[in-house]
Amino acid sequence: MSYEGCLSTLLRELVGEITFTVSQSHTTTSLLQTLCDLDSGLVLELYNQDTDWQCLEEQLLEFNTSGAKSLEHDSIILYNVQETNPSPLPLPLGVLVIDTAILLFGWVFPFVAQKHRQQLLSHFLQLSKGGKSQKQLSLQKNIIATYLSGIKSLATAKEQISEKDVFQLALSLNLVALSSSDSLLRYAGGEGLGHLAKACKKTEHVTEIVQKAYTMLQTSRDVNLRTGYSLALGYL
Repeated sequence: MSYEGCLSTLLRELVGEITFTVSQSHTTTSLLQTLCDLDSGLVLELYNQDTDWQCLEEQLLEFNTSGAKSLEHDSIILYNVQETNPSPLPLPLGVLVIDTAILLFGWVFPFVAQKHRQQLLSHFLQLSKGGKSQKQLSLQKNIIATYLSGIKSLATAKEQISEKDVFQLALSLNLVALSSSDSLLRYAGGEGLGHLAKACKKTEHVTEIVQKAYTMLQTSRDVNLRTGYSLALGYL
């Protein structure tokens, strides 16, 4: 099997985990806020950052698993604490698998051929549309986190998006996030457009993103849409 063929097989397995194809669970990644800008706290109203009760409030976050962070998930942490990990409590195995799959996807994405990037983004776009259930929200968060992981890795590897079809799919995927009722998804969509603009090889693609954002701000009366596109313009 060729090197490219190995990557295709690996990506198929990763995407299966991220999009719940492999299992029937709908576990949400814990990485979405981490993949966003570190200064997102004020925008997302994370007033409890760096406070004594932050750890307690984090335990109330919905990862669609029982227990959230807890010693029961990995008791080894009691005598194997990493200095680089500020929160020693381990995540449930399901969340950890999703998080690891998203990070690995990001590392692999810059080495994937343009045609496979197009296939992946098209698949993500189809899955992210439709429905407002909790499972669909979890799926959208996993998909946009995966996109951010991949697009950031492109910048690190100094790779660019040159194919118009790939650009259009990435743009459409971010627009879905921008129209979400979830504030974190909207923020991630805005940041995703900023990273997409940096990854574009052609300046007309960036112009298209800016024009789209201005048009939506002028014509849309939907509060979520206007908020999302305002964030997008800030990043652009």
